[in-house]
Amino acid sequence: MLVVRSAGQQWGLPMEFVEETFDLSAHRVHRVGTTPTVVFRGRVLEVVELDEALGMAGGDASAAAVIAWAGGRRRAFGVDELVGQMEVDRTELPPTLLERLGV
Repeated sequence: MLVVRSAGQQWGLPMEFVEETFDLSAHRVHRVGTTPTVVFRGRVLEVVELDEALGMAGGDASAAAVIAWAGGRRRAFGVDELVGQMEVDRTELPPTLLERLGV
């Protein structure tokens, strides 16, 4: 899981969808019509601000970008900060605990 910060909160993005990250503040964001785009490694990518996509109040311009597949296309998701990676293990709860919890 790639952990990023956007709109003052931390978010976990599954690594299987993340291709690459880069310093968005070092690149110029262009507008193609009303769509913000950035040229990265010779490819034009749509820039989607993660906070806006999640319906949260945004702040300043994003400092970093995460290139990921979303909706069948490669996009650059703008985030405030790349926090780091986290490995998440999923473990089934024992049946006795589930019974106590009423699940």
